[in-house]
Amino acid sequence: MEGSSIHCSLPNHLPIADSGGTTPFSQEFVQISKQQQICYTSEIAYWKSMHAREVERGKEKDLKLEAANARIRDLVHRLFGRKSEKKKTHSESQFCNSETSRPRGQQKGSKGHGRKAQQALPVIETELDLPEGENTCSQCHKPFQLFPGTEDSDFIEIEVKAHIRRYHRKRYIPTCHCENLPGMITAPMPPRLFNRNTLGVSVWVETLLDKYLYARATHRLLQLFSTLNLDIAEGTMTDGFKRMQPLFQPLLEAHHRQQMTESLFMGDETRWQVFETIEGKVGHRWYLWFFTSQSVIYYIVAPGRDAGVPIEHFAKADETNDSAVLVCDRYSAYKKWPEN
Repeated sequence: MEGSSIHCSLPNHLPIADSGGTTPFSQEFVQISKQQQICYTSEIAYWKSMHAREVERGKEKDLKLEAANARIRDLVHRLFGRKSEKKKTHSESQFCNSETSRPRGQQKGSKGHGRKAQQALPVIETELDLPEGENTCSQCHKPFQLFPGTEDSDFIEIEVKAHIRRYHRKRYIPTCHCENLPGMITAPMPPRLFNRNTLGVSVWVETLLDKYLYARATHRLLQLFSTLNLDIAEGTMTDGFKRMQPLFQPLLEAHHRQQMTESLFMGDETRWQVFETIEGKVGHRWYLWFFTSQSVIYYIVAPGRDAGVPIEHFAKADETNDSAVLVCDRYSAYKKWPEN
């Protein structure tokens, strides 16, 4: 077919004029080839698909832009926004703006409390004398007469030093010929925490207090030891902590038994970074759980945040205590405990 007539049907919303009407192009016809028709149809479909694709891309970009703007608003609020902790209450602002407000600390004209007496500190006596050559008259060079008594001055000092305690163990030789006696009898070794370890108990006590009570990193404590001419490898301390862990197990179990006899608890959890690789665990995000009662604060470091942690902790609770109450937030893991 060399050519075909193409009739265009207009949409319903366009007016169709009658034979006497004046609507343009309503009665005009255009003839194109079949090849041109196919070409125009394919081009129309192509550009429609391209338009639809760009519309979808525009929507995706709008969503990403909105998410980025929301994150920017959140960061700006965190950095420059008003902090709720610093917000003054009405009573506080009224007190600060009132004419009766006064500066903090010791008030001028008020009676002081004097120096605090450090009665728990031991006293080391030290005698001081005049320097040589100054205990005589500078003119006639006659010596001064010593006056009875002294003038005392107290200074609070801290002396920290590392030292080696060398034990001299006495040895004995039996003077009898009784059986089952060794040829040499030596005084026993003093007690120490680990065998074949030269660090005394005082070193481990200082390390535990510094790490768990004062929350200081171990390498910083070792830096302090180095200023005292004490050089200890960090691996030695880490190995000692691992070997001490079983020693605290009876104390941990006793605390757990004591807490399970009580009736009011408070629980919470927070994320805790543990840089240890274990099988089945991805990443270093662990969780620190704590359960507080009247006499015990019990901490648990767990790799997850599932309900198994509180369920296992309260599994050995006193069955006779039916009125146990756990004060916590609305995290769903705590809701599993009463069901088990």
